[in-house]
Amino acid sequence: MTVINHAPVKELNHNSISPVRSREGSSRTKQDAEHVRSFVRDSQHAPTSYGISTVFIINTITLLIIGLLLVYYVVQANIVAASNYKINLLNQKLESLNDVRGSLAAQRTSMENPARVLDFALSQNMVETKNAIYLFESGNVAYEKP
Repeated sequence: MTVINHAPVKELNHNSISPVRSREGSSRTKQDAEHVRSFVRDSQHAPTSYGISTVFIINTITLLIIGLLLVYYVVQANIVAASNYKINLLNQKLESLNDVRGSLAAQRTSMENPARVLDFALSQNMVETKNAIYLFESGNVAYEKP
């Protein structure tokens, strides 16, 4: 910031170089004094530089950075919330699948019971085979013609 010291207006009205004043000079001096007063008044209220001030630029950049950080925070919070939702959903699915697995294991255990298999075979009119001959009892799978 530049500080400019202006001479008081009364000193500017006094012309120390030419002590003789004419009517024109007197009115001209008044006009000059009025110009000086308006310049001093305008320069006190005018910005120090033309265009955008440095403070405005710094404030704008700061607000932009804060805005970008806020957007980043919202996006990251959304990602975390979405991943937590997916984890909870998958945990619920895992629990339901474990329940189904447990019930299926119980059914398998009941189906493997020999008494249950016999009851099922009799209810379906199945008969027991006796003296069954298997073609492939040994590891040889090729069959020779007699």
